[in-house]
Amino acid sequence: MHMRTPVLAAALKIFAIIVISISSSTIFAQASPNQTMEFRIRTDIYTDQTKPPATSIQTMFTNGQYIEWDEEGGRCTVFDPSKSRITLMDVNKKQLVHLEMQVVENKLNEALKQLDNNATMLFTSDGETKAEPQGYFSIGNQWQRYYFKPLATPQNIAASYGDYANWSVRINALYPPRLPPQMRLQLNELLIGQSQIPEETRRVRTKDGVVQEVTAKLILTQNLAANDRSRVATIYKWMQEFKPTTDDAFFK
Repeated sequence: MHMRTPVLAAALKIFAIIVISISSSTIFAQASPNQTMEFRIRTDIYTDQTKPPATSIQTMFTNGQYIEWDEEGGRCTVFDPSKSRITLMDVNKKQLVHLEMQVVENKLNEALKQLDNNATMLFTSDGETKAEPQGYFSIGNQWQRYYFKPLATPQNIAASYGDYANWSVRINALYPPRLPPQMRLQLNELLIGQSQIPEETRRVRTKDGVVQEVTAKLILTQNLAANDRSRVATIYKWMQEFKPTTDDAFFK
C-alpha cells in the first residue's frame, strides 16, 4: 500500500527531484537554529534488537549548537551552524579537528558527481513512500530500505534535529564509516518538511545475499538536565585543551 495522504504530497515532490538529480540546493538545505531552544535526544543503536543497544549517543541542542557525546566511543562532536564549523574530538587521544561546513559540503558534492547512474540508483530512493504496519513508513529500492516511525514535534525541534542529522550523514559519508548518504538525506528532508523526527529508523540492506539491519531509536527530552549541562561544559573545556590536528591524522 502506497502512502498518498495530503500531508506528504509536497514531500513526494522532493523525492522526484532527488531521484532525477542529486541537487545540492535540495539535499544541503540548512536550518536556522533557534538560539534559545534547548532539548536533548538520546539515540540507541541496535545491530540485534534481542540484545541491549550496541551504543547510545546523547545529543544536546543548546546555544544554537548540536553537541554530540558518544561516551562509549570516546568521541564528541560540536556542530556550530553560526560559525559554519564542525569540531570533532577524540577523548582518548585528546585531539580535535575543525572542519568548515562549506568545505565538507563541497567535498561531498564532488564525490557524488563521480558516481555513475548505476551507483546513484543503488543508493537513492525510488521515490515511493510506503505505509507499513504498526505506524511505520518506508523509502528505498530493491537493495536497501529505511523503515521509520515519524514523531510529530514543534517545527523548530524538527528543523534543528534535521540539520544535525544532515551534517552527521555528511561527516559519516566523507570519513569512516563512509556510509552512502543519499537515501538518508532524502529521509531527513522528508521528515523536516513534515515537522517530524524519526522516533525509530531501521535500515535494511541486502549485500551479497546477506541481509544487514541496523536500528536507531530516539528518545526526545524537551529540556536539558543538570548532567546534560555538565557534559556541555566539559566538552567546551576540551575544545580549549585538546590539541588541534588534521582530518587525515584524526581518522588515522
